[in-house]
Amino acid sequence: CINLTCYFTDVPTAPSAPQIICTSPQSLCLTWNTPTNDGGSPITGYYVERSTNQSDRWFRITRDLLNRAKLEQNELIEGTTYQWRVIAVNKKGESKASEPSDTFICESKFSE
Repeated sequence: CINLTCYFTDVPTAPSAPQIICTSPQSLCLTWNTPTNDGGSPITGYYVERSTNQSDRWFRITRDLLNRAKLEQNELIEGTTYQWRVIAVNKKGESKASEPSDTFICESKFSE
């Protein structure tokens, strides 16, 4: 008789909604909490998606997996409203997207 132990893995749960932790006129820093459940396999990284007031679609802005729960977003366009969401990845696949961040309106601090 052979005793087999099976290990079941699943995709992780979604990370927390990204939080804006620092801003400048055309950039900001985002951070988020790791998923509460990694699906039985370590998180290998994160993808970040962004949406603007100019479209109702979400676009992946990171081509490669981020290896930490933080992103600096540069070259934002003045007058545009942004939101971000995060997807966690393990060896089984991608989580559902997180809840979106609060909205961020890119505007100069020195408006007339």
